[in-house]
Amino acid sequence: HYLSDHPYFCGDGINDGYKLKINQEWFDKLKDSGMTDRLAYHFASLFSHDSLVIFEDRLEFDPDSTEHFENLNSTNWNSVRFKPPPSYDSPIGWRVEFRPVDIQTTDFENGAYVALLNLLTKVINDFDVDFSLPISLSDINMERAHEIDAVTKQKFWWRTNIVKEGSDYTKNPAKDNNWAFFGEPDQNNFDPSNFAEMTIAEILEGSEEYSYKGLLPLIDEYMALNKFSEEDLKFYNVIFKFLAQRGRGEVKTGARYMRDFVLNHPDYQKDSVVNEKICYDLVKETTLLGARLKWDESFLGVEGEELEYE
Repeated sequence: HYLSDHPYFCGDGINDGYKLKINQEWFDKLKDSGMTDRLAYHFASLFSHDSLVIFEDRLEFDPDSTEHFENLNSTNWNSVRFKPPPSYDSPIGWRVEFRPVDIQTTDFENGAYVALLNLLTKVINDFDVDFSLPISLSDINMERAHEIDAVTKQKFWWRTNIVKEGSDYTKNPAKDNNWAFFGEPDQNNFDPSNFAEMTIAEILEGSEEYSYKGLLPLIDEYMALNKFSEEDLKFYNVIFKFLAQRGRGEVKTGARYMRDFVLNHPDYQKDSVVNEKICYDLVKETTLLGARLKWDESFLGVEGEELEYE
């Protein structure tokens, strides 16, 4: 199950008909040891698989080490992966990996997606909002995302009522915004009326039709409330303008850029054969872009070229 979020992250309402194979013996042991049902279910699902790899220098079993567990956990490639500390005395804390995003051609693009996700986690924590979807809708989104030009041609299921069930709406720092949130929390947080099909542009920038503010405006509001410096605001505004342009189709995705490069190459005969010369030129082109030795505004927008980052 490598497409959707893992059910231990959320309540029963979101796991509509989604069942995983588990190791019942380990589920019972973990529950008896004090784990919650949800967390025990997660680990029991990991223990239902055989290890894919094992390292020669790790054949001897150390009962005080978590290396064997790490070996098993790290070879389950979920879209969102829960990672406990590697050992009881490790300075590394509890982590959740967000894994669906492919590595991009340039550092600028990678930085933009990382910045978006980083600030979005802060928005979720500070504004107490909820973007969760039923697994069935997440699966539909995954399938649609694989289509050509999905960013501009597909719609994706998204939550319109993002006020978290049980949260105190009156104490939310963004409550006074004219349409930051859609009314009061719904007692049935997984009612079908709380979800709608939106374009990527609407998900990022908002939809008046659904009284949904959008990820980027919510992040703007978070930065204003937390008094980000003028320098930081300038940096993030350039990045988020680029993401908005990509969502609207004003700049190309990496897939569309490479597809157009091949289609317009003088050696391409429109026969679906990408020969060695085309491959070489494409790799050369993307290498120049990745090293910032070339900037293509149709791919990366206008303002990012002057952005300084390490």
